[in-house]
Amino acid sequence: MSTVLVTSPDTNAGKTTFCVALGQRLGRLGMRVGYRRLPGPGAEADATFVRAALQQRDPIEVICPPADRAMDALTFDGDVLIVEAGDPETTARVARSDNVVSVIVARFRVDGLSEAIVSHARALATPAASVILNAVPEKGVRQARQRITPDVESAGLSVLGVVPQDRVLLGTTVGELAKALDAEVLCATDQLSLPVEAVMIAAMSDEGAEDYFRRISRKAVVAAGDRPDIHMPALATDTSCIVLSQYLDPDPTVFKTADQQGVPLLKVRPDTFVVLDQIAMHFSEVRFRQSHKVGPAVSAFREHLNETALFSTLGIDGREVA
Repeated sequence: MSTVLVTSPDTNAGKTTFCVALGQRLGRLGMRVGYRRLPGPGAEADATFVRAALQQRDPIEVICPPADRAMDALTFDGDVLIVEAGDPETTARVARSDNVVSVIVARFRVDGLSEAIVSHARALATPAASVILNAVPEKGVRQARQRITPDVESAGLSVLGVVPQDRVLLGTTVGELAKALDAEVLCATDQLSLPVEAVMIAAMSDEGAEDYFRRISRKAVVAAGDRPDIHMPALATDTSCIVLSQYLDPDPTVFKTADQQGVPLLKVRPDTFVVLDQIAMHFSEVRFRQSHKVGPAVSAFREHLNETALFSTLGIDGREVA
């Protein structure tokens, strides 16, 4: 059995995303794959989601053991055990165990990323770890390839790939957004699982409102509750929800149209600019726990990672998988 420890120098870097993507890819190779989530913040929620995504049969208390039983839980009668990092002490103990392959998932940031990656690898005593540069925006790809990758590799680490930022993977759901905004859901309460991948406000140009909102799909539109001139054009396009700021009730026609189309109206107290700040904060904290993200995650990692190199470290001899 091979063990893959998936860790990161920062929180919310994409560890769970990679665990699911790797598990599904190995499963398609015919490998028997297990998963463990080490103790730490959000551990049980992560474990519950990955257990379902990878169709794990072990009970949740085995997949997500308490700290005093974490090391004992690292047994698996299969081919590959994927271990997602948790608290630093337990993670370090796993990293220093025999036959453990460490993969560091690092979310892109402009300053200090290469130093953080190298420092993290040294703290875990895993100088030969592999690195994935994740959620890299388009304008950061050159820096990731030409500066961060050489710096990391000069420290003896290997970079498996640069995974670009993906709007789907960074998105949330209407229900999660409503909870984050402490919103009152006025209609379409059965549609709270709709994905929200972007946010729009009213156009600041002479462009027609409907054409403007048609630019982006699966979005939340934020506007004061008394702006049917914004709400109705938004409802004519692919909109997941409308956030009604200033705690103002919508026009009856807006309410009826939204309810008929299954578009939740979220009524909140702050003004539009405060709401936008709250939404930005929520997006920065979104976790990978939505089933609609699994397919895009597998595709993103397959396309942008050197799977041959990764599988080689696991003793898998270059077999192809569709």
